[in-house]
Amino acid sequence: MSVQLRRWLPQVAAGALIVALIAVVVVIALTGSNQPSGAGSLPPGEAVAATWSLSPTSHLFGDTVHLRVEATVDRRRLDPKFLQLDAPLKPYERVGPRRRTERDVGRYAELVYSIDLRCIQSNCVSSGIGGSLRTIKLDPARLVYRGPAPRGGFQPITHTWPGLVSYSRLDPNDLAARARGVTPFGANPNRASKQPLPPWRIASDLSPVSYSVGPNKAFWFAVVFALFLVGASGLLLRPYLPTPAFLRRRREPGPLELALATVESARASGRQERERQALELLGTELARSGELHLAESARALAWSQPDPPEPALTAALTLDVRKVIDERSNGHGA
Repeated sequence: MSVQLRRWLPQVAAGALIVALIAVVVVIALTGSNQPSGAGSLPPGEAVAATWSLSPTSHLFGDTVHLRVEATVDRRRLDPKFLQLDAPLKPYERVGPRRRTERDVGRYAELVYSIDLRCIQSNCVSSGIGGSLRTIKLDPARLVYRGPAPRGGFQPITHTWPGLVSYSRLDPNDLAARARGVTPFGANPNRASKQPLPPWRIASDLSPVSYSVGPNKAFWFAVVFALFLVGASGLLLRPYLPTPAFLRRRREPGPLELALATVESARASGRQERERQALELLGTELARSGELHLAESARALAWSQPDPPEPALTAALTLDVRKVIDERSNGHGA
């Protein structure tokens, strides 16, 4: 690996880890909700915006109808806890409790009102002897504010529901055949008692969506797995990552560093014999560490004859050895 590549590798590895962490945080921030956000979609000058739904709008007699109202509230203008839903339900009756959820998104609040309805009264039975359906109209619903008067006032939001169609579970053709005394086996002279009951209609709606692993659970599993990958990458790249100064621990110098310090000390003392011995020691440590070229240079300087080791050459050698130590330690120690 070239010296230049080894110099840039720590910066590239650190940058890649930072980008990965930022990506995980952005994914969590943007997709951490199981409902799409409607915050920020208020018309200019409005404090509340709402969507209304009844489903299904056509159903068999006795089936459950789901009423849902989603409101986005500007919390700077209205307190969401005082916003209430007035929804007359007759002739339907509520099945289970009314549900209200609230979630804050920035300066907005998202409110969801949910009510399950069912009608098993005569008002929802199909009209006429041979009739098969009845259209039912619910009274308009309103979102009203029952709190301290807000600045600028607030007018209730009224919504008119579309007509609901309730279908009979009995087939009118079978009813007509029964009235004529006709059975699946032909005409029946005794109309009063021997005609079997006509077949019931059943709902053919698809079953609700199901998951082996729920979307929310799968999302958090993915986040945990992404963090695991980032952590594993950090462990693999740790030898190449620079350590901040405040995290560096004091350590004992290695043999090569001690040999280099001995050479520098001997050169400063001016004692030729001591400097030769220090250079020989440095050459031995360089050979042990695999730096054979520098080891030969150190030994050549140590026993140069008849002149003492050249100061300029010794200084150049110590500089090269210092570079080797720095490249190997990379902020973590040799």
